[in-house]
Amino acid sequence: MKHPPAQELEQYWQRTLAPANFLAVHRHVLTCASCAEDCPPLQLTHDYEELLNAFVPQQEAEPYHLSAPEVAAYRRHELGEIDLEIVESHLVTCDRCRDDIEKSAPRFQSWRIAAAVLVGVLLILLTLFMIRSRRQTQPQQAVTPVPENSQPDVVNSSPQSGTNSEAPPAADTKVVVSLSDQGQQIGLNSKGELVGLEGLSPNLRQTVKAALQAGRVGPPLVIGQLTGKPGTLLSPSDNGIPFRLVSPIAVVVQSVRPTFHWEPLADASSYTVSVADAQLNEVATSPALASTEWRITTPLKSGAVYSWQVTALKDGKPITSPVLPAAQAKFKVVARDVLEKLQQAKRSANNSHLVAGILYAEAGLLAEAELEFKALVLANPGDRTARELLRSVQVMKQ
Repeated sequence: MKHPPAQELEQYWQRTLAPANFLAVHRHVLTCASCAEDCPPLQLTHDYEELLNAFVPQQEAEPYHLSAPEVAAYRRHELGEIDLEIVESHLVTCDRCRDDIEKSAPRFQSWRIAAAVLVGVLLILLTLFMIRSRRQTQPQQAVTPVPENSQPDVVNSSPQSGTNSEAPPAADTKVVVSLSDQGQQIGLNSKGELVGLEGLSPNLRQTVKAALQAGRVGPPLVIGQLTGKPGTLLSPSDNGIPFRLVSPIAVVVQSVRPTFHWEPLADASSYTVSVADAQLNEVATSPALASTEWRITTPLKSGAVYSWQVTALKDGKPITSPVLPAAQAKFKVVARDVLEKLQQAKRSANNSHLVAGILYAEAGLLAEAELEFKALVLANPGDRTARELLRSVQVMKQ
């Protein structure tokens, strides 16, 4: 049996080998007690646990703020209609982001920020005026005419008998959250009851109700399961990410042939992508690439978890990302039955953006959830609940 040289073993346990070499040495170490002794036991244990989906709970989401790319795109007037409305609505309520943009924005752009704030204030004042006008002009409850030949003992403008006495007061059924969504009105009344979506199952109605009450969608369990544990530091300056992988990371994807994206490494001549399953079996490897994206040609299995690495060739030397101590770049292909149930629920809800966004987020399909909530924001400009639902997904994607 031919053993790997000592230098290659050291690169193996440091996770700095190219993907193909790493897998070859890994298989050898699993069957060779002699070479296994040359690798740090604690490190091998950690690698084994890490590569078999070591799960960690999702941390509490931090408050949403505009990212640097969003700020830059806003300043350059490159945002689309939906994103522009979202950013300007956020600036109305967030002093921190508004101050950051005002400090860095050219003077000729300051009118946009002031206009966004002014529009927000006017919307609030207009809403208060409409509520007050509606209360003042609300017609009095009709009184049933009394026949001429009757002799009532007491005349009372507030009926206390008959069908009218069973009707709840108007204040009890006032709609406090209302969203226009694909030709239907969906919301909550003052009793906390869901208005609309009568065709949904009781469990799904409860899910929608909870999201509207909280104004956000919570992080799904699967996202926490795809967030890997960081390893032991090799040195104070080595974080295991020589260049950043962009997507898919800690998300669920619909396509069995997803597209991988990563940031460029300065002066790199080519890149190679390696995809492995949960047992570290290599399932696909790209050819040498000049670009920073690649769509896999081999279909992946639905419901399965995968990890991926990119190896850049720079000055004739391979540089792989991520490696220890960084966590693995994991993702999951959505299970076929989950996707079928989701599509069926969307049809039951008349393709509601609200319902679709909640279900996509619950399944870990964050990119799809973000698109649905952006459409909901566009249909309800200025609505706080729609914006907060969108922000909760964007925070999970960061």
